[in-house]
Amino acid sequence: MESKSKKNPLAFLWFVSVFSLFNLSGCGKPQAPVSEAAAPASGAKRLIATTPSIAEVVFELGAGDRLVGVCRFCEYPEEVEKITKIGGLLDRDNEEIIRLQPDLVIELEENLDSCKTLRNFGIEVLTVNHKSIEGILDSFLLIGDRLGGEHFEKAVALRERLLREMNAIRERTEKTKPVRTLISIDRERQTGKLLSVFVAGKNPFFEEIIRVAGGTNVAKDALSPFQLVSVEEILRFNPEVIIDICPKVSQNTDPTGKDDWKTLGDGIAAVREDRIYSLSDDYASIPGPRFLLLIQRFAEIL
Repeated sequence: MESKSKKNPLAFLWFVSVFSLFNLSGCGKPQAPVSEAAAPASGAKRLIATTPSIAEVVFELGAGDRLVGVCRFCEYPEEVEKITKIGGLLDRDNEEIIRLQPDLVIELEENLDSCKTLRNFGIEVLTVNHKSIEGILDSFLLIGDRLGGEHFEKAVALRERLLREMNAIRERTEKTKPVRTLISIDRERQTGKLLSVFVAGKNPFFEEIIRVAGGTNVAKDALSPFQLVSVEEILRFNPEVIIDICPKVSQNTDPTGKDDWKTLGDGIAAVREDRIYSLSDDYASIPGPRFLLLIQRFAEIL
């Protein structure tokens, strides 16, 4: 285990694997959502989900029993623990994927190199967009279409329900003044100061989560989805609320982390008003079908 003064590399690797947003190049042309009439009676039987968010969608659509392989970071639902692991974004085991003989691998559309490699092996790949809420909702239909039958019907119903519940929250929060919010994605912990702070920047997923919940992202003009920022930049942002997302791999070393943020001083509204919140729930960093839980939690905070 690393000393407390060092950054835990597993934490950021975990975020890279579940979000996979650093490379924004496409994997061919994005597939448009299918119409309700297009659903086949039966579909793919042996699936591999290459990210936690994709695995969650498959389970939500009632087809978890068709998964023969999942990303090594998959932990929800608990049934995934019994499924063969095929590595993560940075250590994908293509030999294991071939051995599992899938009839469909579901990838994020930005993972261009992985898509190309799998297709060169003659493996069919379905690409989905989980960079935004709209993309997640559309992925229900794309995946449901390939599963066929009742699974597509579940996809349509799930998409409509989440849209309805999200819009209900939006109707309540848009009546209030937006709260200036900073989301910390990863950082060094228990150092007595703020070091290597990555925040949600130009990130469509978190942008809409914050907006629907009643806030505005102070780092929305950043150049990348996960932006490394200095203490000076945080002071300029002057957020009214700081949400510190703490992945599971960091919880044992720093369960709250408030003391580090308080080193910014009372010049920061969030520090002055003690509005610093730590979220360690796994859904807080997985852009999948549980995004509504994150919106609800943010709405409570804001």
